[in-house]
Amino acid sequence: MCSSFNSAERMRITPGIALTAAALAAAMVGCATRPSANPTTDYYSASAAPDAATLRGVGPWFVWPWQDQLTSFIEKVDGQPLAPAREAHPPPLAVDPGERSVTVGGLFCCRPRGYFHRGDVVLKTTLLPGHAYRVRMEFREGTMAFWVEDESTREPVSERLTTSTTTARVSGSLNLPIFPL
Repeated sequence: MCSSFNSAERMRITPGIALTAAALAAAMVGCATRPSANPTTDYYSASAAPDAATLRGVGPWFVWPWQDQLTSFIEKVDGQPLAPAREAHPPPLAVDPGERSVTVGGLFCCRPRGYFHRGDVVLKTTLLPGHAYRVRMEFREGTMAFWVEDESTREPVSERLTTSTTTARVSGSLNLPIFPL
């Protein structure tokens, strides 16, 4: 015989190996049964109605290194988050007309000094069929003001809400597109 061990000794499983194998199997079963995100139900679905209103954010996405950037964007409609933007300038969002609760966000980027201010609010508005709207904002001394306005008349169609901002300092090159997260 070439080996001094018989087949029974080769197949012996120690308690440590058994415990490790059981833990690994339990972890793998947990991964296999974990629910995954379903984008068709987790994100807001744009309206397919022919008389839908449209809503969009405002602001530049690419700017030169010496310019400040002021951008507003839509985060949620009636409590449902929007899917992450796939392009630098997302198209206007089709929304069913009527009373809506719109969570909007804003970003002020002071590129020469390397810091960002971020804020968001929930605006209540009534959207009319076939009208186009945009989210407007202003930034002053650590606060942001948001409102929704009709694109054709430039009249506000929501209350103007103000919020304080959070600030982040960034180092390195800032000449990159800024996408809301």
